[in-house]
Amino acid sequence: MRRRGREIDRASFGAVLVASLALLATARASDEATLATEHPKSRAIPSRVSGASTSASADPHGAVTVLKASNARFPASFAFGVATSAWQIEGAGGKRPESTWDAFAAATLGRDAAAEMRRGIEFYERYEDDVKMMSEAGVKNFKMSLSWPRLMRADGTKREEGFKFYERVLGALRKSGIEPHITLFHWDTPIWLCFANRTRSSNGVCEGAWARDEVVEAFETYADAVFERLGKGVKYWTTISEPKTICELGYGAGMHAPGRRGVEEQLKVGHNMLLAHARAVALYRKKYADLGGKLSLNLNSAWAEPASDSMDDATAAANAMDEELGWFADPVFTGDYPRSMRSRLGYFLPQFTEEQKAQIKGSVDFFALNHYTSYYVKHVPAPVAASQLGIGGKPQPWEITLFAESSKEPIGKEAQSNWLRVVPWGLEKILLHIKEKYDDPEIIITENGVDIAEKGDIAETLDDSERVQFIDAYLGAARSAMRKGAKVIGYFYWSMFDNIEWVDGASKRFGLVYIDYSGKYGQKMKRYPKKSLEHYSAYMRGEHAEEPEEPEPALGVARENNAMDDMIASFGKRSDGEALAMRGLGVTFACVFIAAALAKRVRIDIDDTPNEHSGLV
Repeated sequence: MRRRGREIDRASFGAVLVASLALLATARASDEATLATEHPKSRAIPSRVSGASTSASADPHGAVTVLKASNARFPASFAFGVATSAWQIEGAGGKRPESTWDAFAAATLGRDAAAEMRRGIEFYERYEDDVKMMSEAGVKNFKMSLSWPRLMRADGTKREEGFKFYERVLGALRKSGIEPHITLFHWDTPIWLCFANRTRSSNGVCEGAWARDEVVEAFETYADAVFERLGKGVKYWTTISEPKTICELGYGAGMHAPGRRGVEEQLKVGHNMLLAHARAVALYRKKYADLGGKLSLNLNSAWAEPASDSMDDATAAANAMDEELGWFADPVFTGDYPRSMRSRLGYFLPQFTEEQKAQIKGSVDFFALNHYTSYYVKHVPAPVAASQLGIGGKPQPWEITLFAESSKEPIGKEAQSNWLRVVPWGLEKILLHIKEKYDDPEIIITENGVDIAEKGDIAETLDDSERVQFIDAYLGAARSAMRKGAKVIGYFYWSMFDNIEWVDGASKRFGLVYIDYSGKYGQKMKRYPKKSLEHYSAYMRGEHAEEPEEPEPALGVARENNAMDDMIASFGKRSDGEALAMRGLGVTFACVFIAAALAKRVRIDIDDTPNEHSGLV
C-alpha cells in the first residue's frame, strides 16, 4: 500500500488558524446576535454583596437583562390571564350585606365616595356582557374573588342568593372557555365579625374581626361552604389576598378598613391570617382532595435593592425583604417567621405552637406573587432607626429610598400612584429570590399592573401606550427569570377593568378596559377597550407561544434528521442550537490547529491506493 504525504508549513497553518478563529468569532457574534433579539436591553444595577440573600438574581457583573416581550416566547402551557376582586367590581347589587370596607368608606371618605364604592362597576348586573367581552378579547384565565359577606351569615349558614350568583358567573365563564382562579378573601371582611358594640371612632369602624381568635374558625367554616358548593372544576385557589397590606394599612396605619391603629394588633392579625389559611388548606386536602385543586396564599411584595455595594446596605435590604415577603412566605415554606423578624420584634411577634408550625409549613402548592414596584434600601444608624418605628413599634434600622448612592436618577418612572415605580428588573430579581430561598417552587404572578391617569378625551385615554410598554417590559423580565431557572407558570394583569381602587375610588385606572363611571361620553358605566387590551390579547391568544417541538417519527419511518440535527435540537430552540453548533465547530477547528502549532507542523496522510469499493462511490 503506497501513501502520499503532504506537509502544511507554518505560513499555511497560520492562515488556517486565523480563518478558524475568525469562524469562532463569527459564531460567537451570531450567537450573541440571536440572544440580542431576545435580550435587547441590559441595565446595570448595584449588585448585592457576596453572601447576602438573593445575590443570584443578578449576573456576575451585576447586570439584569430585560427582554422585550414582543420578541420573547413563552411555553405553550404558560397561563396568561387578568385579575379582579369582588368588592372592587361587583358593587352591592343583590342586596349584598355590609363589609368593613363599606363601613369604613361611609365613616371616613364621605357619602359620595361611599355611594361610588357601593356601585363598583356594576359587575353584579353586567357580568354576562363582561364575560362576553373577556371571551372576545381572548381571555383564558380569570382571577376573581368571592364576597364573604355575600355568601355567609354570622351564624355560619349560607346565603343561598349569593351562591346562586357565583354559580351563574362560573357557568358563564366556563361556557366561554375561561378558567376561573378563585380567591376566598380579598379584604372585604363581613361586618358581623366585629364586636356587637362596634365603634366608628378615630380608631376605626370595627373592633375585633381579624384580631379575634374566633376568626380562624369562621374562615374555615366559610371555606368549607365554598369548596362544597363551588369547588368542582376550580383548579386554582388562593385563600387570602395580600395579608401584609391588610395588617399594615388596615390595622397598623389605619389608612384602610377597618381603620385601626395599633402596634401589636397588626402582628396578631397577620398571625391569625396564617392560621386561617393553613386551616382552610388542611380542610381542602382532607375533605376535597378528589376535586384536584391547587391552593396558595396571595403574597404581595416589592423588591428591596441595596442602595450601595456596602455590607450594611446589603444586610438592610435582606432584612427589609424578610419583612416585605418573608413575614408570610417563611411560615408557609419553613414553618416559622424569619429569624431577623423574631430577633428584632421579640415577644411582640406571636409564636406558633409545634402543631401549628406543622400545619402551616407546606400549606401552599405554588407561590402566588402580587408584585408592583421596587425601591432601594440603605442602612441607618441606631439613633435614626429609633426615630422611625416599623411594625410592632420597634426601631427600623433601614430606610427606603428611590435613589441609589451612585445615581441621581430615581429607581423608576412614577405611575399615576406615587407609590408605584416602573422597575421591570425588580420583578426578575424577586422571582429569582423566590427560586433560591423557597426551594424553587412553581410561581404564578397573580397580580402585576400599572395605573395611568385619565387624559383629556376618550381617544387619548384609550391610547395607553405606556401600559403596552409596561406589559412588554414586565413580561420580558419574567421571561428572563425563567431562562435563569425560575419556574414561572403564569401571569395575571391587574386589572381587566378600571375598578374601585379602595380609598382612591374610581380615580386610579389600572384597567385594560375603560369604565365611564359618570357617563360623560354617553352611557354610564359603558366599557371601552383600551389599546393595551388589544396588545395583551396577543399573549392570551398564544401568539407569543414557543414553536412546538417536532414530534418523533413513528417506529419504522425513516428519520430525515441526522445526528447533528438531534444535537442542535437538544440545546433548545433551533436558532439557539444552530448558534451553539457554529460556535462548537469553530472551537473544534481552533483546538486542532493550536495543537498543530505545538507540534511544529501537521502531517496529513492520504491513502490513494485503489479500493475495491471505490467504483460504488
